[in-house]
Amino acid sequence: MLPAVNPVTTYRDTQFRVIGALTAAHFMSVFGDEQPLGEILLSFNYWVALACGTLIAFGVMSVVRCATLWLDKRYDWLAQPLLRVLLQALFGWVIPSFTAFLLAALYFAAFGFNILNSLYLRIDFPVIVLLILLFNVYYFCYYLFQRKHQEQDKTETAAADKSVFIVHTTARSIPIRVEEICYICIIEGSTFLRTFGMPAIQDAYAVPETLKDMEALLDSRLFFRINRQMIVSFHAVAAFRPGKGQSLEITLQPPLHEGKAKDMPDHLQRLLTVSEERVTPFKKWMDR
Repeated sequence: MLPAVNPVTTYRDTQFRVIGALTAAHFMSVFGDEQPLGEILLSFNYWVALACGTLIAFGVMSVVRCATLWLDKRYDWLAQPLLRVLLQALFGWVIPSFTAFLLAALYFAAFGFNILNSLYLRIDFPVIVLLILLFNVYYFCYYLFQRKHQEQDKTETAAADKSVFIVHTTARSIPIRVEEICYICIIEGSTFLRTFGMPAIQDAYAVPETLKDMEALLDSRLFFRINRQMIVSFHAVAAFRPGKGQSLEITLQPPLHEGKAKDMPDHLQRLLTVSEERVTPFKKWMDR
């Protein structure tokens, strides 16, 4: 019985296979030839070898690709790493290498030569086996790259779909709609969530999630983490101005502190600073 089918990884690699096959064929055609490259390129035999080599290389790369796609459906690299490595080595490396040898043997036979009496096995074939291994490495890296982006897309989709947070207090659980959140901040080591309807920061709800957790759950189009201790809603940013160094200082509505700005405690004032490394993305986020 086959394992459960996994989501298919899409490899947009036609151009890579064409260029890779042509490059590999050229390399194998001139490998070990002591003639100047200009003379080789003027030789009719070179172009015949290039054409046949390109077809062989493209066919072998296609075998690697088909094997990789088949294995992707059944044996995930991350879920079954050891089994996948063994199967990839068999179907993506050993079998394509044997296929390359058979195709090369047919090519030699077409010109009346026995491949076993040539230098192919000693010189050319090891290079071909190495190239096939590199093709497998390419697909593995492509897989990791695409998986990373898929995970990011899932996170962004989950954040975009998140519309309500349930805040649990000692007396009751309260549903908070995302659009009601004006900012989330860390004060004295605890994470607090304030809504636009709360009269003061003292009324903010304490939440168990870290700021990093909240950042992952919130829609990045509506919320921005301005520093290590503060996430703000786009609709809560009333203004911003240059701060110390390359930083920015923002004005929030509703404000963090009721009263004169000079009377604001330092730990609250620091929350209103957009850290220097976040200034450029913050401005892009605001300029929509």
